[in-house]
Amino acid sequence: ILSPWAAYHFYGDKEPLERSYDAMRRYAEYLKRRAHDHILSYGLGDWFDIGPGSLGESQLTGKSLTATALYYQDLLALTQISRLLGKQIDSAAFAVEASATRDAFNRLLFHADTQQYDRGSQTANAIPLALGMVPEASRQAVLEHLVKDIRAHNDHVTAGDIGFHYVVRALTDSGRSDVLRDMLLRNDPPSYGYQIARGATTLTEDWNSSPTSSQNHFMLGHAEEWFYRGLAGIDFDMSRPTQEQITIRPAFLSGIGEASARYQSVLGLVESGWRQVADGYKLQLTIPPGAQATLLLPATARQIQESEKPLHAEWIKPSSNSEPSTRLLLGSGVYHLHITVPRNERN
Repeated sequence: ILSPWAAYHFYGDKEPLERSYDAMRRYAEYLKRRAHDHILSYGLGDWFDIGPGSLGESQLTGKSLTATALYYQDLLALTQISRLLGKQIDSAAFAVEASATRDAFNRLLFHADTQQYDRGSQTANAIPLALGMVPEASRQAVLEHLVKDIRAHNDHVTAGDIGFHYVVRALTDSGRSDVLRDMLLRNDPPSYGYQIARGATTLTEDWNSSPTSSQNHFMLGHAEEWFYRGLAGIDFDMSRPTQEQITIRPAFLSGIGEASARYQSVLGLVESGWRQVADGYKLQLTIPPGAQATLLLPATARQIQESEKPLHAEWIKPSSNSEPSTRLLLGSGVYHLHITVPRNERN
């Protein structure tokens, strides 16, 4: 379900969805049969998470959390896929099942007294944050618990092959790229830096590069997504409305002097590159011909200029209360922006 849907996000091609739809629907029906009161509790869980025991099946997070949350993610995807394919009855049914699954998940696994999920692991709190399952009033508290756990482990990850993806997503989407920066700069175990220190030339299955585990394993590669979508800020999704298909939200971070990324999309080349200057940041963007992009800049920006001239007023759009940022809508072209941000207000 999730692989064809991810492909549609990047290419906007419905053919793989149409070709795979019957198999997706049957798989969702299979999961529903395996569920008890909308809860799934089987599988390997957060494989290779880092707990007190030997690596393998999940130690820090219950299998009901990972299995049920990913079932919910499947249902959300199918709600949108079936609507896109004109199957409105299916879409309504998947939406009902998704809502019931989310409610059951929160009843069983969310602890209102502690404002955490399951046993409070990084994976347990990150997955519902990334999938939008957390009650809105508790979202900030759950995020703070996730960050607190990472800090308590000296900016190290405990999430395994399944959960780490959602840790990256939850922190990126919540504007906490500063935490990811600190995690990725570690060189002691468990970390990417330690894999390199152990001589790894490809990602390993085990954070500590044990020779008994796979030495060429893509499942810990989610930091690369952050380089593009978080640090450089290129968020591309063909399933969104036109002006939201290209969203650029760079993470200006202290300790990082510059960052850049380029993505050859189906709409054309998208580029985002920034560097620190004395009074803030210089940002260069390329938006493909015929396309639009939404640019989100920090609310702390005191002044924004394009090619050292005042910003065109029609570019500036209202920003929601839940998104404290400066929102610009840009047409195709190359932009040279100068963003003034006081030093004491930088991440």
